[in-house]
Amino acid sequence: MSYSPPTPDLESGAQALSTTNYSVDGLGYNTVNVHIQAYTSGTFTFQSSEDNATWVNIALTSAGSTTTGAVNTTATAIGLFYGPLPGRYFRITGGVGTVYVRLTSAGARGAGVGAAQVGTWTPTPTPATSGGLTIATGSIQATATAVKATAGQLYAYDIYNGGSAVSYMQLFNATTANVTLGSTTPTASIAIPATSRATFTTELGIAYATAITVAFTTTRTGSTNPSANCDYNIYYK
Repeated sequence: MSYSPPTPDLESGAQALSTTNYSVDGLGYNTVNVHIQAYTSGTFTFQSSEDNATWVNIALTSAGSTTTGAVNTTATAIGLFYGPLPGRYFRITGGVGTVYVRLTSAGARGAGVGAAQVGTWTPTPTPATSGGLTIATGSIQATATAVKATAGQLYAYDIYNGGSAVSYMQLFNATTANVTLGSTTPTASIAIPATSRATFTTELGIAYATAITVAFTTTRTGSTNPSANCDYNIYYK
């Protein structure tokens, strides 16, 4: 078993601020602790950024606060503040005084809260009306049919072969215009027995870089119609 030592804290030392601000690259760190050691005037503002150009105010908890959940995006007095660092960069700006900044990768100091479970905790999923998978459905034979005409991922299928002989579902990483049954090699060919159902599902998805096309034939790489239409429901993104 290998051991990786914890990332050392990144400390600024005392920074005297007047008309300037103090900023630091926090790559690899996830929490920030700020000590305003001396306050002269103005309003200190806590900010974070991903690109070191567009800055957003962030809320830090005052270590001296007795109000649960009290947070501050600004400070106008000596104090200690801590909280998560949402972006790569952190800066404190706007005030005149002396500040000390420490970045850590092990959770903000003082942010831990002890909790004991009471009763039964039951997760409740929230239904959504957008996002998720798309379903392509149809009933075809040896006709190259678009499931998705552009790049996508296949997550599941539910196929029924109502014919009297085995049918093969051929899947192609190509648009319908570029599929010639009997000569274009499928990315997958699945045999479905007569009057039987075939299902498949995966949480990871199978990537199709160009498009997803489907057809049903009597052989795994052929072009002949099966004895009956095959019904398909294919789930993709």
